Amino acid sequence: MVKGKNGEIKYCQETDIADSDVSFILANQNIFNTGDKMKNIMIIDDDVHIGNMLEEVLSKEGYKVSRAYSGTEALLFFSSHKPDLVLLDLMLPGLNGEEVLPQIKDTPVIVVSAKIDVNDKVELLMGGAVDYITKPFD
Repeated sequence: MVKGKNGEIKYCQETDIADSDVSFILANQNIFNTGDKMKNIMIIDDDVHIGNMLEEVLSKEGYKVSRAYSGTEALLFFSSHKPDLVLLDLMLPGLNGEEVLPQIKDTPVIVVSAKIDVNDKVELLMGGAVDYITKPFD
């Protein structure tokens, strides 16, 4: 448990997951405070295979999925679209995930990254992420 930048309490939840568990984890996040199913999820990841797996699982669950393969491409997308949730990788070409995260306003962000250092996770949660999922997925 850590305090976020606005003083709110956030819970650090390290999760190693199988691809079949992605929708279960998303469905159980505290960010779903309206009780309604999310409509549009933005995947920001330059790894095509991971992005494809996430898109397939989420699409089967009824979500609309948008994709960006770099931090720069993601910011261009945000200039004209507002997804309901963002899945953000950190190691991206162009702007990296740490540079993109503070520029995402009023949209929950779940970081999906191979970085395993607890200090990195705490910094990201304090910087605005609502959760952290560790890659690779089993």
